Amino acid sequence: MRIKQVIKNLLNNAFKFTEKGKIEISFFIKNENCLQFSVKDTGIGIKKEHTNIIFIRFRKVEENVFQNYQGAGLGLTISKKIIELLGGKMWLTSEINKGSTFYFTIPI
Repeated sequence: MRIKQVIKNLLNNAFKFTEKGKIEISFFIKNENCLQFSVKDTGIGIKKEHTNIIFIRFRKVEENVFQNYQGAGLGLTISKKIIELLGGKMWLTSEINKGSTFYFTIPI
């Protein structure tokens, strides 16, 4: 149930920040003890210097471009905490105007 919640949060963000292009979700067995999931989009992306604040609750990137997007800034914080409570890890890669990929692992 919690993994479903995390995937839903990541997909909601991908849809919110991707006006055109594509969104991909995937998973694979990383090793005998771990699954790795990813949600990749071709949306607006996040500057490298901002990637460390997006997992902080109530924090958003404070640029004019992001002011048009609604949300309390809790989805990623909650998702990361859920994954950590399940014994996993969450991280991202992103490039401005090319999109973002959010990853998480969970033990099997």
